Amino acid sequence: MSARLRWKADGAAGWRSGPVVTTVVSDAALNDDILKAFARQLVEASGF
Repeated sequence: MSARLRWKADGAAGWRSGPVVTTVVSDAALNDDILKAFARQLVEASGF
C-alpha cells in the first residue's frame, strides 16, 4: 500500500506534496492498528 499527502499551502504557493510512503503487509489482514500506524508514518514523513 502506498500513499502521499497533499495539502493547500499558504499564500500563492499552491499545493504541497509529501513523500510517497509505502508499507507491505503480506502475512496479515489489514486492520485498524496497521492502518493507524500507516497514517501516523504518512503524517510524520510529510512534516505536516
